[in-house]
Amino acid sequence: WGQPPFRQELLQRAKAQYGDGAVLHIQPPYSVSTVPAEYFAAIGRQCGLGDVASDYEFESALERRLLAGERLFCLVSRFEQGTPQLRETLAGILRSLSEMHSGRLHLLLCGGEALADLKYRSGDLSLLNIAQVNHWPDPSLEDLTHLARHRWPDQAWPQPVLAVLQDISGGHPALFEEGLQWLVDHGVDEVQARSAALRSHLASSPRLWQTLLPLAQAPATRQRLAQLLQADELGRARPYLQDDELRRLFWGNLLQVRGTGDAARLHWRSATIREAGLMVLESSTSAA
Repeated sequence: WGQPPFRQELLQRAKAQYGDGAVLHIQPPYSVSTVPAEYFAAIGRQCGLGDVASDYEFESALERRLLAGERLFCLVSRFEQGTPQLRETLAGILRSLSEMHSGRLHLLLCGGEALADLKYRSGDLSLLNIAQVNHWPDPSLEDLTHLARHRWPDQAWPQPVLAVLQDISGGHPALFEEGLQWLVDHGVDEVQARSAALRSHLASSPRLWQTLLPLAQAPATRQRLAQLLQADELGRARPYLQDDELRRLFWGNLLQVRGTGDAARLHWRSATIREAGLMVLESSTSAA
């Protein structure tokens, strides 16, 4: 959903640089039945703009602050929420204000596949064609160690155990955390970390299945998924993946970019994720 990790720390740093009242955090409403007036009224309240009754009033109220000479930082998280039309309207307003008040409005939009679509799919007409793209980096072993110690501060976490779990999970943070919980329940040692029981547990994770299962529903995408699961390398990593299945797997965080520049290639994050894919295919074939 585009909720940036450590968002509170990010907002605190922005407040130190821009001032407390100059930092805005927009979280679009989730409901797809929200009418435009209610959508922008909610966003207006989040920005401290008072009563806003339309997209035009939201734009005008935000622009008044910029015309008054303020420098604003605006974090938009959970950008994917709401309808495509409302997302496009919000992106268009922010882009317009950013262009007209260059240097005064610093935007940070966090999202996933829908945000990438707005950036790339319409070419020069894209609402976000001037935006710079940055992907949140994969966590290092040090990052994952901090995660383990933060969640279970009274538990000893040997580095060899965490290194094995990093490899099994492919560095997928949520999958890694599921593995930590399993180890807490069954014993934190290298034997358990390398056990088939842990791999089977992670391969059955709902986080993996919710991305993989839709690809196994239709015959065409099921065949495509089967082909991808047999491949060690999934092709060149590009700024925007036009292949629908690869794009869904990428934004489901099941793929990893290895290498840089022209040598950057897509790979499955880990053997565990490929095992999950094979389990999904087997279950869908049995159901059919």
